[in-house]
Amino acid sequence: MGMPVDEQGVNQGENLTLACRNALLNMMGLLQQRGYTREQAYVICSVAVDLRISNVVDVPNYVVSALLPEDIFQG
Repeated sequence: MGMPVDEQGVNQGENLTLACRNALLNMMGLLQQRGYTREQAYVICSVAVDLRISNVVDVPNYVVSALLPEDIFQG
C-alpha cells in the first residue's frame, strides 16, 4: 500500500500520484525480498500490477493498493 508521503516523511495530502508511486515501490521491494532483481520487479509491476484507491474517507490520507495476481507465477 502507498500513502502520499514524500522521502522527507511529509504527508503531501491529496497527491494520488505520490501514493501510487509509493505503492509500486513497496510492491517492487516485496518482489525483491522474494528473490527478483530490481529490474525484474519493475517489469513484473509494469505488466501485472493493478493499482486501486483503497481509502479516500480520511482525507487527506488517501491509500493506494498495488495488487499482483499470484497465478502469473504458475506455469
